[in-house]
Amino acid sequence: MRYRSPRTITAALLTAIASLTVAAGPASSDDRTGDALDRALDQLAQLDEVRVTVELHDESIARVLDDLASSCPVPLRADWVALDRLGIAPRDRVSIDLASAPLATALAGVALQIGDGLERPVIESHGGYIVLTTTAATAAMVVTDVYDVRDLVTDEIAVEALRAAAPAIPEADEEAPADPEPSTRPSGGEPVGDEPGDAPPEAAPPGDGPAGFGALPLPDLETLRDAPPSPPRSPAGELMALIAEHVDPEGWVDLGGDRTSLTDRGGLVLVTAPPSVHRRFRDAVARLRSARRGAVSVEAAVVDLPRAELAGFTRRYDLTSARLARAVLHARAASVRWRTTSAAIVDRELLIESREGEGIHIAVRMMPRFDETAGTLTVELEVETRHEDDRRSLRTTVPIRPRDGGAVLELPAGTAGETARLFVLIPR
Repeated sequence: MRYRSPRTITAALLTAIASLTVAAGPASSDDRTGDALDRALDQLAQLDEVRVTVELHDESIARVLDDLASSCPVPLRADWVALDRLGIAPRDRVSIDLASAPLATALAGVALQIGDGLERPVIESHGGYIVLTTTAATAAMVVTDVYDVRDLVTDEIAVEALRAAAPAIPEADEEAPADPEPSTRPSGGEPVGDEPGDAPPEAAPPGDGPAGFGALPLPDLETLRDAPPSPPRSPAGELMALIAEHVDPEGWVDLGGDRTSLTDRGGLVLVTAPPSVHRRFRDAVARLRSARRGAVSVEAAVVDLPRAELAGFTRRYDLTSARLARAVLHARAASVRWRTTSAAIVDRELLIESREGEGIHIAVRMMPRFDETAGTLTVELEVETRHEDDRRSLRTTVPIRPRDGGAVLELPAGTAGETARLFVLIPR
């Protein structure tokens, strides 16, 4: 049984973070042909968009899931092997009575009625399915994504707010050994036995582990005390770790979990987590960024696409819409040469270059400017791509509508061909 430490979070931040949702409109089939994480996040978003009316009383879980699956736009299944470890079987009974509620709410209502006080099932997206499974099973469903938080690292107000709300980690008393079984000692109370009124368990001999647990060795306290301290986190790593304290505290590897981990590379943070956790991470970062006046996250890519398919997209979508940009980016015939997500600050120049080994050198300079009167974002762009003798460049200014705007710009070649090289820009 995993020990779950208590979390004390200020009410305001708990409300802001715990209720995170992603506002997303229905995506076209073209938008759903992207990478695995994008598809998974799209599927989770659809659970909020589809509304169901269901009235089932004292029915088996299998029967309820079958009924909900008929309304689910994504295949829905239960991971009965994992659920069996929580003592949950298809024949267990639940009741659900909802009128025009999001499908996500209905599935959450099922999950809350099964399991026990220590662990309830969770809803996850994996392998093209919406899965009712366990938190332990989601450790095998992790995906890695990159978060650019260089702009947020400089925001001391956001960092200090998260730091103040994070639970404090008590310092170990070097004179007294650590409590070998913290889950049996409530804060401020005496040790508790297996039943009310039981005497406290006797102390185990050194090296033999807690009484009743056989020969589980205790840690060598002298070795731990002499071990070199862990290197300090970078500012970006600390920021993301503080967010993790609120988004998925029990899954964080640094806190004893096995689902969520991060690695920082100069403000570009690689986060490995299940899709549902990425969904809350993205929204947490977006909420912090929205609290900073003048910050915007932009997704940029260089894509090669057949001109015939590009012409079809431009007939279907508005030329300055994010839907056109996503359709191009996720098209089956598209060859994505380079892709990144970066944070830009209004009236501050942002320079982005491709990494070595990506086969093509790409340099982007952008300067976002915001017109408060018109409510529009304008981006000054300089883009250059070099691959062997093929060199293309573009310099322009792009107006982008708030919320649903985007840009798809062709990088001109020396001679026209059947394939167009496009620069795609999608502000988030």
